[in-house]
Amino acid sequence: MPKISVIVPVYNTRKYLCQCLDSIVRQTLHDIEIIIINDGSTDDSLEIIKKYAQKDRRIVVIDKQNKGVGETYNRGIATASSQYIGFVESDDWIEADMYEHLYNIVVQNPDVQIVKGQFVPFDHKTKKNGRLSNIPETEINKVVNPLDVPSVFYVEGGIWTAIYDADFIRKNNIRFLETPGASYQDISFNFKTFAVAQRIILTAKLLLHYRTGHSTQSIKSTEKVFSVCDEFAEINCWLHKYKPELAKSIEPVCNSIKNSIYNWNLNRLGGEKRAAFLKRYRTEFADILARNAIDMTATNSKNKAKLDMLINPTIWNKVKYIVIGKIARLFLKDRIRNGYTRYSVFFGLIPIWKKCVKLNAITNSKIEV
Repeated sequence: MPKISVIVPVYNTRKYLCQCLDSIVRQTLHDIEIIIINDGSTDDSLEIIKKYAQKDRRIVVIDKQNKGVGETYNRGIATASSQYIGFVESDDWIEADMYEHLYNIVVQNPDVQIVKGQFVPFDHKTKKNGRLSNIPETEINKVVNPLDVPSVFYVEGGIWTAIYDADFIRKNNIRFLETPGASYQDISFNFKTFAVAQRIILTAKLLLHYRTGHSTQSIKSTEKVFSVCDEFAEINCWLHKYKPELAKSIEPVCNSIKNSIYNWNLNRLGGEKRAAFLKRYRTEFADILARNAIDMTATNSKNKAKLDMLINPTIWNKVKYIVIGKIARLFLKDRIRNGYTRYSVFFGLIPIWKKCVKLNAITNSKIEV
């Protein structure tokens, strides 16, 4: 039996597909199963896949009608024969020793359900890398239960730098939401796995290059106005169906992540679509704030003021946001990264102090189940 099943959904990514597949077939951990699923591509992606399969017996090819990346990933999970499962998007590429590194960790810690590393964004237009993903420095290379250390929920999203115990995924009924196209389906999957995992390890090693800035990238589509809402609705439904004892206590953490993603989604929209999404944003968060059902630990002063302004756009809140979010931050900035609040002065250029992010009363020390 292969050690890891790598699931690769493909839809019209021929420009980037060879770089992706080369990085997988050349892994230093050779004993892997590579499940490549063509989701009804209309370019020549399938022909490229078949050429790779002819040269490498580890490749399993599935060709099907287009049903979206969620259904495609779920098909891969159903097909996988290994003890561990990994996911790679077909426009990204991975480090040569990614799966060897992750597998060595689970060999040394056989009860671990998830091992997750870091990624770096790569701007396709400028050919430049962004900053590494956000992992709490205090939790690196430790076996952690996310319910005991809720700060790990704020590790930047993405499922592509991890391997998951396949039995853990199946026994907990964790699947992707089967919405059309590529519609941020990793959001709910990522949260669900962390919500029920009892043993995870975060590693600081760079494992994946996340391509951004190209025309086929799903996050560029402004047609998907409410797709992020669907993902959080899926989390809520899944919790109440399979983990009702956890739903209330974990809600503040979920809503904090939700606010961050809603804010990102709002910023990329314009015109009537922005107005429609903002209306829903306000409705949902007016209720959340009224119930104090949000953990603000991982939110800096600018974004706290912005949330107040968006949900309750009074003159005072607008002025507060301008003062705190714009003017004051020219002189003193607070950024929350890697488990620390970092303060800097002079337009954020000179660091002066950092402190470990401490959990507030909502997630004080432990989420009770």
